Amino acid sequence: MSPVNIVTRAAQMGLGLIAVTDHNCTLHGPLTRSLAARKGIYCLFGAEVNTREEIHCLCLVDTEEQRLALQDYIEQNITRIPNNPMFSAIRLW
Repeated sequence: MSPVNIVTRAAQMGLGLIAVTDHNCTLHGPLTRSLAARKGIYCLFGAEVNTREEIHCLCLVDTEEQRLALQDYIEQNITRIPNNPMFSAIRLW
């Protein structure tokens, strides 16, 4: 879902607060918060961080400084898995 769709649906449901996360990424948080504020909705944001043990931790932040620190931590510690071109295309035949 896009930030616009998330905020639109939250407004339709009459929500006053939402929390938005993405897997190992916080980059959509500021835009979603800005769009939500226009609709009178408060938005927390963060990331669902995967640990080396494959545990999913929900990390929410409230300020841009916290978001930047969390994103920096993720980028410095995420396990990089190279793309295998054999699996990048869906074959229908």
